[in-house]
Amino acid sequence: MRVTRLELQAFGPFKNKEIIDFDKFGEEGLFLISGQTGSGKTSIFDAISYALFDSSSTGDRNEAMLRYAGADLDTDTYVKLSFVYRSKAYTIERYPEYLRSKLRGQGTTLSKKSVELKLPDGQYINGVNEVNAYIKDLLGINKDQFNQIMMLAQGKFMKFIKASNDDKAKLFREIFATEKFNKLENNIREKYSKINSDLSVLMTSKENTIENFIVASEYYDDFIEAKLASGQELIDFMHKYRDTQETEILKLTEKIDVESNIISKDKALLDKVYTYIETKEKLAIAQNDLEQIKIDFEEAKKEYEGLGKNEKLVIDLNRTLDRLNDEKEKLKIIEDLKKNISSLEDEINSHEKNLLEIETDIKDLTSQFDKIEEFIKENSAKKEEKIVFENKKDKLEEKVSNLKEIKNLIDDLEDVIKDHQVFENTYRLKKEDLEKKQAEYKHLEDLYFEYQAGILASKIEEGQACPVCGSTHHPNKASLSDSVPEKEDLDQAKDQVNLLSQEYEEIKLALINKNNEKENLEKQIENKLNKENIKRDDLDKALEDKKADFEQVKNQISDTENILTDLETKEEDKIGLKNKISEKEKKLKSINEHLISLREKLNSNKVRKEEEIKKISYDNPIKLDEELENVSLQLEKLDQDIKNIKTNYQTANNKYISKCQEIDSLKDSLNEKYNLDPENIELSLKEKSEILKDLREDLTKFKANLITNNKNLELLEKIEKDLGKKEKDYQNYTEIYKLLTGQVSGVGKVKFETFIQLKYFDQVLQTANKRLYEMTQGKFSLKRKVNPANKNSQMGLDIEVIDHHNQTTRDVNTLSGGEAFQASLSLALGLSDIVQMNAGGIQLDSMFIDEGFGTLDTETLASVMKNLSKISNSNKLVGIISHVDILKEQIDKQILVEKNKSGYSRVVKQIY
Repeated sequence: MRVTRLELQAFGPFKNKEIIDFDKFGEEGLFLISGQTGSGKTSIFDAISYALFDSSSTGDRNEAMLRYAGADLDTDTYVKLSFVYRSKAYTIERYPEYLRSKLRGQGTTLSKKSVELKLPDGQYINGVNEVNAYIKDLLGINKDQFNQIMMLAQGKFMKFIKASNDDKAKLFREIFATEKFNKLENNIREKYSKINSDLSVLMTSKENTIENFIVASEYYDDFIEAKLASGQELIDFMHKYRDTQETEILKLTEKIDVESNIISKDKALLDKVYTYIETKEKLAIAQNDLEQIKIDFEEAKKEYEGLGKNEKLVIDLNRTLDRLNDEKEKLKIIEDLKKNISSLEDEINSHEKNLLEIETDIKDLTSQFDKIEEFIKENSAKKEEKIVFENKKDKLEEKVSNLKEIKNLIDDLEDVIKDHQVFENTYRLKKEDLEKKQAEYKHLEDLYFEYQAGILASKIEEGQACPVCGSTHHPNKASLSDSVPEKEDLDQAKDQVNLLSQEYEEIKLALINKNNEKENLEKQIENKLNKENIKRDDLDKALEDKKADFEQVKNQISDTENILTDLETKEEDKIGLKNKISEKEKKLKSINEHLISLREKLNSNKVRKEEEIKKISYDNPIKLDEELENVSLQLEKLDQDIKNIKTNYQTANNKYISKCQEIDSLKDSLNEKYNLDPENIELSLKEKSEILKDLREDLTKFKANLITNNKNLELLEKIEKDLGKKEKDYQNYTEIYKLLTGQVSGVGKVKFETFIQLKYFDQVLQTANKRLYEMTQGKFSLKRKVNPANKNSQMGLDIEVIDHHNQTTRDVNTLSGGEAFQASLSLALGLSDIVQMNAGGIQLDSMFIDEGFGTLDTETLASVMKNLSKISNSNKLVGIISHVDILKEQIDKQILVEKNKSGYSRVVKQIY
């Protein structure tokens, strides 16, 4: 890949648009990116890395840091990179995320990150994820590999040379992707540790399980012997002991069953004896109860047989009660009629009063209706008046607008006249400054050429032809002045004259434009005054008069609109009043009709009341109620007495029958066979129960021991099986673990990942030594240290230096600053070659080398530059980033970067 063109704006320290045309440097050779520290040299490579991989070369700048801090909100931040890969041209344009001004309205909005990739066939790919994936597939490397291959930072490799074995391993892990081997080692370590821990847990569990076995004393010696022999022998012993336990349990169970059956029979006999005794006692009690129940039954039967007299009296009282209730109903009808008559009279009075109110309302509504009709008739011409006023208002409004426009033009003219005066003063002062600077420049120019003439004259001898006039005689040769300006002073003065001249022309043009603007305004004002037929001095008074007339017409229109609004309201009120009058008249008619109906009902109720009064026998309702209550009480008491007699008879009869049946049943259930002494049976039953209790306790203990032993035996068998498997795994993983972590006896401590890295490191050293040997004229080469200083530490990636001149091998820390630089540069270039080779033969035809040249002496620098030139002449364009001045003389192609006084960087010069 060869970078051909870079365009960036508001990126990093660069404020404005900058374009670097790398294509003009050619396809090979060296070029220099020069500038003071902090001027933005490395940011150029940051822009290239960001354009390709969406990240700066250092990777420690987020989206917000990529944008120039002082950029205007309207300025876009972007990087546009063109490059050639395998003879095909690509262009990628990438925008980070940043705040910008809203396209509409005030404030800011977040501009989303975006990217566009132009392909060789002219098609485009958009979208961050899509473009990033395409670039990675195209180049075959990621951002980190790109930075290691294309950007060689010398400080980084100086640290690498002197770094420990572990630090080098971490760096190679990133470069050569050996993390998977490190993960394999960590995975094996974790499994090895887990197996070791599991073994310890299993052994502890085994001991605890064995301690939990329960063995009878007569078998304990055999148990200890099996325990000391082996786990399997103990398992075999416990299986045999389990059979013994099960046999004992079976015997105990059979014996318990026999004893239980005997006890059950004795309990059944005892229950029957107690039942016989209890039945006999119940029979005696029942026979005593029957005597009293028989007496109560005879008395209830006698009362029940005399009920006929009471029932006849009930019939007579019911007839009397019906007659009295009939009289009460007649009195109630008369009372209801009285209430109806009173209610009808009240309703008739209310409707008659309502009639008078409605007639009054109709009269008032009719009066309001007449007044509204009169108002409508008086204001019927107001619509035509409003049209006249509105036409007058439109004309006055146009007049006022025209006068205001003239007044605004006059105000603008006054502002232009003031600006014109300011421009005139500035123009005069700028002209004076220009004339002064032109005089100063003329004086410096005369002194400079006089000095040149003096130099020329000092070299001309008498008889020699003058190169200016041709004379061979020189009586008054020009002399050298003591005060002579430098060429830079003369150029600076000329630049000042040019700048002032440009500013003078700009202010002169502005003055002419302002004068034209003043004349145009004066013409517009005069034309509009003539059109309105007024003088400029009368403008304010005319404007005020027209405004007053306009306000008066507006008030007249407003008054007219108010009246028209009232007219609309009155029309609506008129319709409403008409409807109300109609409704009142209908209601009046309805009430009159209802009154006729009510009066008819009143007369009918009065007639019926008189008729009902003639039918009643009791004229005193209170006396009637007292007689009714007296009869009701007699009837209620008589009914209750009859009911009680019947209930008592039924209850006594039921008790007598029930008790007789109970006595018969008790006599039938008595069995003289069970007329025995219960105390002898209970004493025998107690003795047998104690024997059964002891047997069951023994059985429970035997079963519990058997369950405990079975559970522990099952657990022990599982533990023994797991122990066998874990011990086998432990042996296997111990060998693998020691191999991967470099702990094999008799072999140096080299981890598996380091062993893989050694393959790559040997290739890097082999490639690096070719350049280092040439740079140092055959003095130095690098080699891996075979024997570590500490036998217990990891080894394999430490470096030694072979001094071929002295035939010695020494530590890299003994190298001088310049020698260490040569070694680190060789390593960086070697690493770049190997990474490219292992990345699938990718083509990177551009390379940047950053700093480190300031520590070199002249001879060493020449050797380094010779080697870099050889690299660049093999179809590779090499950019050196440095502020060392001597490189400016050695490298013709240059990019000069500086940071100005305003604080932002810019590309000030590109030399091709």
